[in-house]
Amino acid sequence: MPFPDISSLPQSDLFRRSRYKWAAKTSLLQEFKSLSKSTVKAVLAEKNHSYTLARPVLQDIASKSWRHSIGKFFSRWSRGTDSVSEKHGMVQWITLSNGTRMPVLKETGDAELDHELHYTVLAPLLDQYKAHQEAKDWELAEKINEEEATNAGALFECGCCFSTEPFERIATCTASHHVICFNCIFKAISEALFGQSWGQSIDHDRGLLRCLAPTADDLCPGCIPHEITQRAVCQTRQGTEIWLKLQSRLREEALAKAKIPL
Repeated sequence: MPFPDISSLPQSDLFRRSRYKWAAKTSLLQEFKSLSKSTVKAVLAEKNHSYTLARPVLQDIASKSWRHSIGKFFSRWSRGTDSVSEKHGMVQWITLSNGTRMPVLKETGDAELDHELHYTVLAPLLDQYKAHQEAKDWELAEKINEEEATNAGALFECGCCFSTEPFERIATCTASHHVICFNCIFKAISEALFGQSWGQSIDHDRGLLRCLAPTADDLCPGCIPHEITQRAVCQTRQGTEIWLKLQSRLREEALAKAKIPL
């Protein structure tokens, strides 16, 4: 009889090495000092000695104890409210020379557990830090660019809200080259999706945002190009989510018009 294939089994279902068991138990005992050693060992045994699976259960048990409530109260009183990420027992924060705080993992004594914590705990924190740093760099770059454009007299007036913006934050319509700023484009898309201007703001035949500039006769027949609209929307907070929602609604409308059976 052939041996069963265990390559498809998740790591949490396999037998654990004794070194991993020791490292997981030691790390959890250090973090959850308010819990008894038998409680930690029982939860680990129930979760096949998996650190990642056992920690949420121990957190839930510890949160119901009176020691945790008192400690949490005094911790907030003395240090303020910390983020959830900073409270992880295996994460410590170091301050770099430029004043930036960076998360690093404490050593557990086992390479497998260190690797597990890196991908389940540290990597998400580093991704958050990277996104935050990129947002700060983007804001600084836009501020410098606007200052240089102002000094050079290279600002353009929006044909909708009449504010002045640098070249990098404007679009021109396809008919009369009206200048529309990114702020107006984003607000128009948001109002079309979540308000009541979908029929007025969107050109349903081309799937584009109509020009927002007022004219003497009526609305401008031009549209804002697809690529520029995407840039204007996606540069804002939660812009990618709004853009995907816009594309989804346009697809649904196109399929409904085409009367294609699904």
